[in-house]
Amino acid sequence: MSGSAERTVAIIGTGCSGAMTAIHFLEHLQGERVRLLLIDPNSDVGRGVAYAKRPFPYLVNAPASTMSIRSQDPLDFVRYLQSQDPTTSVEDFPTRELFGDYVQTRLLDAIEAARDRCTVEHIPRAVVALARPSSANGWQLVLDDGAVLSANEIVLALGNPTPASVQTLGAGIDCDGIQDPWQATQLDTDARTILVLGTGLTMVDTVCALLAASPTRRIHALSRRGLLPLNQTDTRPASFDDARLTTMLQDSGSLRALVREVVQAGRRANAAGGDWRRVII
Repeated sequence: MSGSAERTVAIIGTGCSGAMTAIHFLEHLQGERVRLLLIDPNSDVGRGVAYAKRPFPYLVNAPASTMSIRSQDPLDFVRYLQSQDPTTSVEDFPTRELFGDYVQTRLLDAIEAARDRCTVEHIPRAVVALARPSSANGWQLVLDDGAVLSANEIVLALGNPTPASVQTLGAGIDCDGIQDPWQATQLDTDARTILVLGTGLTMVDTVCALLAASPTRRIHALSRRGLLPLNQTDTRPASFDDARLTTMLQDSGSLRALVREVVQAGRRANAAGGDWRRVII
């Protein structure tokens, strides 16, 4: 640790959420100089699982016009894409890898802009334990190599946990299994029948990749509820103006209360003849 008395903030996890947290933190820095620690064993900061570089060109799940990381600048992602390809439209569904490029670029921009107010360090290790020392404020972070770091504040940006292990299907059943859906393309290309557990958006990505590798495969998707992702709407409506939701967003209430209000705002939008997606957009 440095002998400096500067405030230290640690973000644990540097996928999309961790990177966006860092960007907004850096862009709103005020006051004393700060040390920012970005802690993650993955060296490709800003991508995480969702936006990693992969052989198959997985697409984002929403049009480019709704994917800006800046709520006050909804077309920021579109402008980034158009700087790479002027023919890009607001209605395009770009690849996830491109969105990862965008997040990384904006993070580097924020680090450069704040260099006189903040020291940023990427620590390529995993945090295995957190503790609050009784003799001091803040936190101690224990890394997987045994090193201990100190921070005044921490942010947990851990992403989704890995899928739970699947029990053996039973005696006499011969099949290969892939726990990580993003590795599904590694399945034997001779496999004619494939079972996908789960029917959410990741299932759609997995099926697209599997069929691209072998179009004649027979694929079954199984889930407890049997629900499929909803279709995208044809229009991209403007943001939903809801006074109750606006008030909730401005208050410092609980996350549970905010989620409840977002759900209720979506229901109010539908009841008024609109689209619940307006609330999210």
